[in-house]
Amino acid sequence: MIIYELLNKPKRVNVSLLDSCILFAYDYLKLSCVDFFILDFAEMSDLYGYCIYDDEEPVITISDSLDQQDMITTIFHELVHLAQYGSGRRKELDCDPIWEIEAYALEQKMSKLYLEGV
Repeated sequence: MIIYELLNKPKRVNVSLLDSCILFAYDYLKLSCVDFFILDFAEMSDLYGYCIYDDEEPVITISDSLDQQDMITTIFHELVHLAQYGSGRRKELDCDPIWEIEAYALEQKMSKLYLEGV
């Protein structure tokens, strides 16, 4: 089970949708290495989202202006990064392109499967 703290949620964002897509990704990624994170929404014009890993309080920040599909895909993408860090496969400040390649591939697979089931 994963627990997340939600910060700065835009009014138009449905919490049950967030719960649903996060639990889907948790199961899909076998994300048992992480049991808590902070999901924050922020005004960003140049990014969809990013992940800052910390053993105790990892933070995923998502642009507050994304439409629902882009928001779901971005959450999946950043949860892949959380899994990379949490499993110890990726170290802090490791900018090898392989991590983005993996995140983009998995975000697409998860988005397709998730949106087919919704």
